[in-house]
Amino acid sequence: MSKWKCNFCGHSQIAVHNHTEFWNSFEIKCYISKYGNIKGAVKTLVCANEECSEVSVELSLENKDWVIIPPLNSVVSRPSTSTLNKKWSLFSDCPFKSQPNYIPNSIVKNYQESCLICNLSPNASATLSRRCLQGMIHDFCNIFGKNLHDEIQQLREKVEKGDGSLEVDLDIIDAIDSVREIGNIGAHMQKDTNLILDVEPNDAKTLIELIEILFNKWYVARHNRKENLRKLKLTIARMKKKKQQANSPTKT
Repeated sequence: MSKWKCNFCGHSQIAVHNHTEFWNSFEIKCYISKYGNIKGAVKTLVCANEECSEVSVELSLENKDWVIIPPLNSVVSRPSTSTLNKKWSLFSDCPFKSQPNYIPNSIVKNYQESCLICNLSPNASATLSRRCLQGMIHDFCNIFGKNLHDEIQQLREKVEKGDGSLEVDLDIIDAIDSVREIGNIGAHMQKDTNLILDVEPNDAKTLIELIEILFNKWYVARHNRKENLRKLKLTIARMKKKKQQANSPTKT
């Protein structure tokens, strides 16, 4: 039993009946790898959300410093000089979260590609995330400047003056600025967003998390607000109609 969140729909769940796990040991006689003994696991998960039901299959490899040898079940130590802890998705690899269709496709595409390449190339991932962030500032905030750094400053000034969007507040600007100050990310904000950055994997993941927050705080919040106002207007219109019908004279 373990906690798990689906990469496709984001549904958090406790993996019990929808989870299988198979472990096996790998050993080559007479040869000892620098990792010592390697133990592998294949894990299979089916999302418990009936509207999703996607399948995720993961292969894990790690090193162990012992092995049980039959028939006497004796334990033999195996030295290791390096730590092994690797994971791969074998089926339905989808590290990005599904986004609504009212977010521009070009922005979502940059986000998805940034997620897909994050572990393989954090540098390329951070560059795509930066391009995604700039695209959102252009599209959602209608701000265009000479570079991303300049556009973020324009956005802050706009919010501080009180003429920003309802979904853009100073907390969001502070979050953007905090990410902007991370290592080489901040150093390259004043340059072309197509320029490849040199960043750490965790920095690339932080940028992706910021993009996901902005999707929710900007696009989803605006859509929900408009949808709620639309429903409210329909409710008011129905109430007015009922009132008019109630006050209208009854024909005999």
